[in-house]
Amino acid sequence: MNAFTDSIKNWAKDTAGKVKQRLEDHAAYSKMKVEDLAKMVLNHEGTSHMRHEYIGVVLHDYHLRLGDTDLLLETKGDQSLYILECKVVQKGHVIGQFQSWDPKMNVLDSLRVPAFIKEGRE
Repeated sequence: MNAFTDSIKNWAKDTAGKVKQRLEDHAAYSKMKVEDLAKMVLNHEGTSHMRHEYIGVVLHDYHLRLGDTDLLLETKGDQSLYILECKVVQKGHVIGQFQSWDPKMNVLDSLRVPAFIKEGRE
C-alpha cells in the first residue's frame, strides 16, 4: 500500500510542478497588436534598418534586439506604410508572426510577445 500512496504523492507533486511552470510561462508573455509592435520597432533607437528596391518596389527590413528576443519587420513603400511581415523570435524560436499574404491575418490581430516588451522594459 505504501508504494501506491507514494506513486500518488509523486504524481501529485509532478502535476503541481507542471501547472506552476505553465502559469509562470504564461505570465512571462503578453499580446500586442501587429500595428503597435511595428510602430514600436520603427520608433526605437536601437532598430537597424535596410532599404531595398526591386523592380520599382521599395522594401524596408527592420531588426530590433531586446534581451533574448528579436523583432523583425518588413514593410513596403517609400514611407514604410504597408506591413508585409512582422516576426517575434525568442531564443531562436518564432513565438509570434504576422504575414500580410495570409488572408486569415490582419494588422489589428495580436502577436505573442515577452511581457517585458509590452511593458516597455528592456
